[in-house]
Amino acid sequence: MTYSDDDAMLKFATRWYQYGGGEDSDIFVEFGLPASAYFRRLAKLVDGPSGRRLTPEQRNGIRNVVRSRLARRQTAA
Repeated sequence: MTYSDDDAMLKFATRWYQYGGGEDSDIFVEFGLPASAYFRRLAKLVDGPSGRRLTPEQRNGIRNVVRSRLARRQTAA
């Protein structure tokens, strides 16, 4: 993944975190990744240098969605 992919993921996340993070199918179409891979990558981005461009509310909201979506996948497995 490139820097522009990281930016696109953060932009998508900031649009969708208030609605639970977006549909799995939309994530796959947008990024070519299964939702679990997207959310693992997003977790790293939010806590890395790119995440500093987000507001504290956005970072916390995205972190909550990431935790929820990844936990849901583990309980379904």
